[in-house]
Amino acid sequence: MEKRISRASFPVDSLLILLSESEKKRDDRALAIVCKVIGQRLRDHSNFSQAIIYHQNGLNAALRVKDTINIAQLLNQLGTDFRRLGAFPEASDYHFRALRLSETYSRRDDYTGRKNKVMALNGIGNIYLSLENLPEALRYFHEALASEKELRSPLGQAINYANIGNVYKMMQQYDSALVYYRHSMEQNRVAKSELGIGLCHIHFGEIYERQKEYDEAEAEYQEAYQIMENISDTWHWLRACLSLGRINLLQGDDQKARQYILLAKDQAERIDTPEQLSEVYDLLHQLHERKGDYRQALNVYKTSKAYQDSVRNISKVNQALDMRINYEREKSTLRIDQLSAQYEAQKREKKIITIAAIIIIVFMILFLAALGYAYANRNRSNKILKNVDKMRSDFFTNVTHEFRTPLTIILGFVALVRGQNKMIDPSVLPYLNAIERQGNNLLQLVNRMLNMAKMEAGVEKPEWKNGNIIAYLQMIVEAYRLFAEEKKIYLNFYAEKLSLEIDFVPHYIEEIARNLLSNAIKFTSPGGTITLSVLTHKNSEVTIKVRDNGKGISPEELKLIFEPFYQSSDVDIKTGSGIGLHYTKQLTEAMSGKISAESKLGEGSVFSVTLPVKQPGDTLFPSLKMDEMLKAPSFTRNEEKQEHKALDKKENSNNENGEIEMTILVVEDNKDIVLYIKSIIPAIYKVIHAIDGQEGIDLANETIPDLIISDVMMPQKDGFALCHEVKSSELLNHIPVILLTAKSDMEDRLTGLECGADAYIPKPFNPDELLIRMDKLLENRRILKDKYLRAVFKTEERNSNDKNMNFLQNVTDIIYRDMRQPDFSPSTLADKLCLSISQLNRKMIAISGYNPSAYILSLRINKAKKLLARENISITQVADECGFYDLPYFSRTFKKQTGVTPSQYRRLPH
Repeated sequence: MEKRISRASFPVDSLLILLSESEKKRDDRALAIVCKVIGQRLRDHSNFSQAIIYHQNGLNAALRVKDTINIAQLLNQLGTDFRRLGAFPEASDYHFRALRLSETYSRRDDYTGRKNKVMALNGIGNIYLSLENLPEALRYFHEALASEKELRSPLGQAINYANIGNVYKMMQQYDSALVYYRHSMEQNRVAKSELGIGLCHIHFGEIYERQKEYDEAEAEYQEAYQIMENISDTWHWLRACLSLGRINLLQGDDQKARQYILLAKDQAERIDTPEQLSEVYDLLHQLHERKGDYRQALNVYKTSKAYQDSVRNISKVNQALDMRINYEREKSTLRIDQLSAQYEAQKREKKIITIAAIIIIVFMILFLAALGYAYANRNRSNKILKNVDKMRSDFFTNVTHEFRTPLTIILGFVALVRGQNKMIDPSVLPYLNAIERQGNNLLQLVNRMLNMAKMEAGVEKPEWKNGNIIAYLQMIVEAYRLFAEEKKIYLNFYAEKLSLEIDFVPHYIEEIARNLLSNAIKFTSPGGTITLSVLTHKNSEVTIKVRDNGKGISPEELKLIFEPFYQSSDVDIKTGSGIGLHYTKQLTEAMSGKISAESKLGEGSVFSVTLPVKQPGDTLFPSLKMDEMLKAPSFTRNEEKQEHKALDKKENSNNENGEIEMTILVVEDNKDIVLYIKSIIPAIYKVIHAIDGQEGIDLANETIPDLIISDVMMPQKDGFALCHEVKSSELLNHIPVILLTAKSDMEDRLTGLECGADAYIPKPFNPDELLIRMDKLLENRRILKDKYLRAVFKTEERNSNDKNMNFLQNVTDIIYRDMRQPDFSPSTLADKLCLSISQLNRKMIAISGYNPSAYILSLRINKAKKLLARENISITQVADECGFYDLPYFSRTFKKQTGVTPSQYRRLPH
C-alpha cells in the first residue's frame, strides 16, 4: 500500500480522504502508512508542526498493531521533523529509539530492517553536523556508509558520501571534501540519479568558488545547470542558475550574469519562492551598482529587502521555538552525548551477552561431547578391563598350578631323602629341614593364591559343616600359643559359651584365624597381649574378635587394609605379600559374614568377623567329626634352634694363632635365610644374628662387628634405617654394610646407596658373589687401617671429612696428652671416649688393627724415638715423658718393640 501511494504521488487532499477511510475501518496499519506519507509531504513544504502531528498519530497506530517496521520508520520521520526545526534533543531521542529498535528487531538482518538502521544513523550524524560536532558526525556517517555498502544501495552510498564531504567542507579540508564528493558522483551515476549528479556538480563548484578557482567553478555550475534543465525539479534548477549568475558576476562578465539572473527571476516568480527571489534581487542590486545605475540599484535593493522580510515573516511562525533552541543548544549537545553513550553502553552489553551466550553454548556442546566420549570410552575401558581381568585371573590360576608341580617334586624328594635316615649325613640334615619348611611355606602361599582365584571366578566348592565353632577356634589358638610365647606375647582365648553349633567351612575358619593371629603376633611387641574372643548375638550371629595392644593402624591406612595387595607405607611393618586380609575378607563374605577393623595408633587393633549361626536356606550340613578337627601345626623353633647350634659348634672365638676372629652380624627375620648365610660363610668368621633392624643396632653397639649383612624388608626397623643409623654413629660408622633384598629396582638401589650401603645384592643371591663382596670390603678395611696409621704416625695429609680418621686422631690426641701418667690404661681411654672396654677394643681393632693397649704402647715408643733423637734429654727423662715408671722396664719394652736398646737407638744416625 505504501509503495502504491508513493508512486501515485497523491495530493494531500486525496491522502486526507484515504486517512478518513482508514479511521472508519479502524485499520491501524493503513492509518500508520497514510499518516507517514502525509507528514513527509507537509515537511517537504516546510510545515513542520503539522508534519509532527501526523507522524505522531501514525506512530501511535503502528504501536497499537505492533508493526515494528513502521514504528522504526515513523521514529526516524519524527527525528527528521524535529531536526529540521532545530530541536536536536527531541530529534536525537527519536533517532536513537529507532536505532535500538532496528538492532533488536527479529528480522533486523532483512533489507528493510537494515535500511531503518541506516536512516537512524544518518539522522544522528546530521544532528551532530548541525551542532558542529564534526568527529561524531563523521563516525555515524561512516557507520551508515558501511551499512549502505553491505546493502549495495548506490543511492544510499551517494547520500552518505555527500554528507561526509559536507563535514570536510565545514572543516575547510577541501581536498578530502572533493574526494568524497567524487565518490558520491560515482554512486549517483550507478543509481542513475540525475538530481544527485547535478547536486554533486554544485558541490564541486562551491569548493572551487571558495578556493577562488572561478573558471572551474563556472564549468561545474554549467554542468549542473544543463542536467537540471532536463528534470522537473525547478527548486534545485534555480540553485544551479543562481550559482551561474553569481560566478559570472564575480568574474566581471555582467552580460552573462544578467542573462542568468533574469532567467532565474522569471522561474522564481512563477513558482513564487521568496527565498530564491530575495537572492535574485540581491544579485541585480550588485549588477546595477557595478554599472553605476544607482537609482535602479536602489529600487531592486528595496525589492530584495521586501522579499527578505517576507521570508522572515514566514519564519516567524517558528520564531519562539528557534529562540528556545538557541538557548538550549549547549544543553542539547550534552543530552545527545549522554544518549550516544547510553546507546554505546547498551551495544557493548548486548555484545557481551551475545559472546557469553556463544561461549556457554560452545561449552555445553563441548561438555556434552566430552561426556559422550567419556561414556563411550568408559564402556570401552570396562570391556578391556573385564578382558584384562579375565586374562589376569587365567594367568594367575595357570601360574599357581605351574608352581605346584616343581614344589611337589621338591617336597617329594625331601620326604624321600628324609626316609633314608641311615644314609643322611647329620651335617646335611639342617639344610634339608630348611628346604622342607620353605617349600611348605611356598606351597601354602600358592594354595592361598589359587583359592583366591577360584573364589573370584566363582568356581570354589567349599565343604560346609555344622559343628562346635568354639572348640574349633580353641584348638587353633592352642596351636599358636607356643609361637606367641617364643616372642614373649601372652595369647588368651575367651568364649561366652562352652559350646556353640553353627554352619561354617572349617578350612575357611582355619585360614581366617591363622591370618588374624599371625598379623597380631607379628605387630605386637614383646610383653604384649592378644585375645581371641567368641561372642554371640541373640543366638543368630557369632562374632570372632582378635584384639591386640600392638602398634596400631593409622585412620588413612585402616580404610585400605582389606584391598588386594595393599601394603602399609610404614617401613616398620611393610612385610608380607599384602593378600592376607583381602583373602580373609573373601572367606568371610563367602560364609555370608562381614569383617571390620578398629584401631588407634599406639593402642592396638581389633578385627571382628561376624557370621550367621544358620546359613540362608533350609540346607542341613553334615556334622563336623572329631577326627576331622584341625591338626595343630607345631610352631616351636626347637628344630631350628638345634640346626643353628649345630652350625655354631663350628665357630670358635679364636683362630689357630690365637687372634681374635672377625665378627659378621647378620640382620634377617627369616631364620632359614640366616641358616643359609651361616652355611656359606667360612668358619674363620664369627657369625651373630639379629631378627630385625632395632635388634641389629643394639647388637652392633654391643659387639662392634667387622661387617653387617642385612635384609631390607623387616619389622620394627628396615635395612635402610639400620644402614643410615650405622653410618651416622661415631662408634659404628667404620663398619661396611651389605644390603640383601628382593626389591632390585633402580629406585631402591639408589635409596640404599644414599643411606650409605657399601654393597646392594638382590635376592636370590649367588653365594660366591656375597663372599667376594665380603672379602673385598674387609680387604678395603685393612688398607684403610694402614692408611690411618700412616696418617697418625707420619702426619700425612688427612681428610677432615673421614669420621674414622677423626676418631683415631681423637684417640691419639688423648693418649699423647695423658701419656706421662704411668697408670694411663685402655679403661681410662674408654672412659674419656664414653665407651665400654669391649666397644673400644672392637672399634680400635677395626680401624687400626691394634687393640687399645697395643696402640697406647706403640704411641709411647713412637714418642720415645722422637725424644731420643734429641741430645739434650736423658734416657730417664724420656722414660718419664712416655709414662714408663721404671727405666729397666722401659729399656726392655723399647728393645722388644725396636730391636735395640734406647742407648743404641740414640747412637744410630737420624
